Amino acid sequence: MATASPSVTTEKQDGQEYQVLREPATGSEVWTIPSVGVNTVSFRSEVEGQSLEIIRFPESFEAFVGRPTYWGAATLFPFPGRIRDGKFRFAGREYQLPLNENNRTAIHGCVAREAWTFVSSSADENGAAVTYRIGMDTHPHLNECYPFPFRLTLTLHLKNGRLHHHYLAENLGDRPMPIGLGLHPYFPLPFGTTGSVDDCEIWIDAPFFWEQDQGFPVGAPRPASESLDLRTPRSLRALASVGIGGANKILNLLHSQFSGRQGPAPAPGGIRAGVRNPHARREAVVEADAAFPACVSFIPAPRDKVSFEPHTCTPNAFNLTNEGLVSGTITLGPREFWRGSIQIYARAIDI
Repeated sequence: MATASPSVTTEKQDGQEYQVLREPATGSEVWTIPSVGVNTVSFRSEVEGQSLEIIRFPESFEAFVGRPTYWGAATLFPFPGRIRDGKFRFAGREYQLPLNENNRTAIHGCVAREAWTFVSSSADENGAAVTYRIGMDTHPHLNECYPFPFRLTLTLHLKNGRLHHHYLAENLGDRPMPIGLGLHPYFPLPFGTTGSVDDCEIWIDAPFFWEQDQGFPVGAPRPASESLDLRTPRSLRALASVGIGGANKILNLLHSQFSGRQGPAPAPGGIRAGVRNPHARREAVVEADAAFPACVSFIPAPRDKVSFEPHTCTPNAFNLTNEGLVSGTITLGPREFWRGSIQIYARAIDI
């Protein structure tokens, strides 16, 4: 019997409209909400015949809309993480951004809550794909959120059981523009459903670790080998035993491939990170290209999920750059563009 082909459909559930990408050959299905940041709110795929929930649906649409960067996989642009007091200096000028976190700071940019514009979709032997775009040429109110005219295009591509996020950022203006971009995907804990949260292991393939205070990097990073090295998987129980995360505590870590004094060494790829469940023998992986040399790892206090956030830069990067640190800030000249890609997938592991 012939296998069904990949598809892209528009579907409604509980009154909300979704774009759904399917790849029957791998048992993969992706649900995204274009009206709220093109957030990927659900991703399932099969691993050795087992259907795995890689990204879990929000508990309710109201909870999701109230905080879209706490569910699914949100795009963080034109900066990821926090900017202290929403203030930064660039090219000799001071800028004040709107404060969107309890009126204290600016966090995660301004596109995660917005409705994006549909561009195109396709479904063939190369998988299922859909492209959306947002920018000040089509969303002029964004001028109130960021003082530089930008356009961002996102293509979601489901192929071979892997979900790819392909980004194209453009400077539409006639002066240089600082940017940063991140993706904020959440994976359910315990991943693979069996076993305990404490037994799950996390890993981040990065050689430098930054201390943080309330989500802001403090000082320059240290070699991970002398501080917090997660290049070898560590269980959440082991981390909690040394005061990192644990019951009723938030885990928020920052790693990078750059030292704070110089950029990352030449490498074929960027940040890689994941969570593995030795009991279920399953693992979720986030793998970015070289455009993403930083990663924030976040587990909220309920410990029902973990997020590995590939970032082009650290939180508060624009200000750290002004302090003389290499923080990953990207500067686009007039009419220049930038590209980057991230993929998410699940796989079986041997223990």
